[in-house]
Amino acid sequence: MTSAFLQLDNPVIPSYGRLLWRALWKRSHGGVLPPILLEKRHFQFKSTDLVDYCDYFGFSHEEVPIPYLFVATQPMQLYLFTHPEMPIQPLGMVHVGVSFEKRTKLLADTPYVFTLQLGEQQQTERGCVFELVGVFSSPTSGEVARYRSRYLVKGKQKAQGKVTTSKTPTDLSVYSSVIQDASSWTFDVSRSRRYARLSGDYNPIHLHTAFARLFGFRHPIAHGMELVGALCANVTQSAQCTELHVEFKRPLLLPQQMAFATADDHIALLNDANKPCVEMKWFPYSGAAS
Repeated sequence: MTSAFLQLDNPVIPSYGRLLWRALWKRSHGGVLPPILLEKRHFQFKSTDLVDYCDYFGFSHEEVPIPYLFVATQPMQLYLFTHPEMPIQPLGMVHVGVSFEKRTKLLADTPYVFTLQLGEQQQTERGCVFELVGVFSSPTSGEVARYRSRYLVKGKQKAQGKVTTSKTPTDLSVYSSVIQDASSWTFDVSRSRRYARLSGDYNPIHLHTAFARLFGFRHPIAHGMELVGALCANVTQSAQCTELHVEFKRPLLLPQQMAFATADDHIALLNDANKPCVEMKWFPYSGAAS
């Protein structure tokens, strides 16, 4: 028996700080994840935040970078995770991957309709793996872009269906070169704080050692989406590509010096043990989004 459909029509989203406070106190109460749909009409990217984001990574200001689609809508994701009808505990969830598709350029001064809904889910040995699907649409041209973000809720959470697997590699032998820039790609807590200010993601697991230790990490871990931004910034084709698949392989403990490993249409960030923390594959858009 599944839970009732949960529809949230154009809700007022609290500040990220308030949502994070809710997440700190929310507990799991079990049960199947309910079918959900959040719709935000007249969604528009904040131009000042977008400029800061582009300047931080070195993206062009001509269009919205693909990973920013996720970053700009994180408050709506956290709003869903902290909703009383959602039987999950947001803190402790593992972000295992994210994929993006776009059909045309997204512009900061254009209003869109944004919808967020539960995608496929399944029970694994580690717990429940589920997707959130975010879709950007235009009244004149229909769907213009979407992302699928995959999460793991550890434990015995019930789920149904299957989750689409990532198309990124796991064998390091596919990478033909390693590019390392010690002056630009040292990830540390100071950098995480700068990223938190521009993204609004102040999850303390990225900023404070004591909090990170509550979840089994000796040190704070880097924001996963900051690593995705760094990967995209180092792919010259990223502005033209229309599909990205990202897989988070392991957390990046701070501080560390990262290396970029590349092979054809793949790129990875390797930690100081030469193991991939994030892998990404990009390719031209083919076919309609489902």
